[in-house]
Amino acid sequence: MSPTPLVAVVLGRPDAAAAIDSAWDAGEAITVLDPDAPAGLLDATLARLRPTHVLDRDGRRPWPAGTPVADDVRAVVLTSGTTGGPKAVELTEAGLTAVGQGCNAALGVEGADCWLVCLPLHHVAGLAILARARAGGQRVVVHDRFDLPAVAASPRKEATTLVSLVPTALGRLLDAGAPLHEYRRIVVGGAPLPAALRARAEVARAPVVDAYGLSETGGGFVLDGQPIPGADVRLGPDNEIRVRGPF
Repeated sequence: MSPTPLVAVVLGRPDAAAAIDSAWDAGEAITVLDPDAPAGLLDATLARLRPTHVLDRDGRRPWPAGTPVADDVRAVVLTSGTTGGPKAVELTEAGLTAVGQGCNAALGVEGADCWLVCLPLHHVAGLAILARARAGGQRVVVHDRFDLPAVAASPRKEATTLVSLVPTALGRLLDAGAPLHEYRRIVVGGAPLPAALRARAEVARAPVVDAYGLSETGGGFVLDGQPIPGADVRLGPDNEIRVRGPF
């Protein structure tokens, strides 16, 4: 396979989303870094990931000693380090497409739907939304941060119908009495969804879907306890979760 440029995107969320789309259109791979991280941490992460280019507020430039990735790789993400130190994970174009199509099918996503991105794009949960939208051709609205009033008003003001949240954000929105019933689907992941929180969401008529996934799978591959199309999921010894599929 021929090498593919790996572009480190160090921009705020709206600009980063546009840069990711452009890179993917060009057949390039991206790795998204937190633009608010301390300079020392950014330098250490760049040294570890060795991108071929960096795209930040100063523009795009080659990165010294950068290493291209394989032809089919489209993203490199850092894991959250749940079971150890963060690992760099390569996600392929076929894998991102498969998990996007599988999630869209399981959620009943339609062509007229619109995703709201209010999660960080340097985490797989935020990046996965872009992959889902790309796989299904949906419009995307990207907020520069999680702003409670903006997320609450987005269905009315921006015609968004789908959103991904973490449990803490869902709880804050419920505490504020946000009209979450105006979304068609609210995908909640990144941490376990407490039963009491889900019960509160159901009382508020918030259409919550509990997602389970990994950085290595490009995001959620189990929704409300059911594997998405294309995911082969089994329980191994000691209830170890085993998954395989194109992603």
